[in-house]
Amino acid sequence: MSNIVPQPGNHGSPPATGPLSRFTKPEMRSLTRAQNAEIARGSVVASRVHSAGMVTAAAMQMTGMISREAQFLADGDPAAAARLNHLADSYAEYAAWEIRQYRNG
Repeated sequence: MSNIVPQPGNHGSPPATGPLSRFTKPEMRSLTRAQNAEIARGSVVASRVHSAGMVTAAAMQMTGMISREAQFLADGDPAAAARLNHLADSYAEYAAWEIRQYRNG
C-alpha cells in the first residue's frame, strides 16, 4: 500500500517503483485526468439517484395523504369521490412524470 501522507523531503512525489512507475509523466497526467473524470461522473450519478429517491419518497407520502383525504371528503358520495379521485390521480401522474425526468437528466 502506498504512503498517503507525504514524508519530509518526499514532496508528495509518487514512489519510483510499482505498476505506476511504467508510465511516463504525460501518461500519468492523462491517467489522473481520466480517473478524476470518472470520480466526478460517479458523484453526479450518485447525487441524481439520491435526489430521485428523496423526490419519490416525498411523492409517495403525498400521494397517500391526498388519496386518504379524497376518501374522507367524498364521505360516500360517488360523484364527489370520482372528482376527488381524479384530482388525486392527476397529482400521482404529475409526481411520476417528475420522477421519470431524473432518467433523462
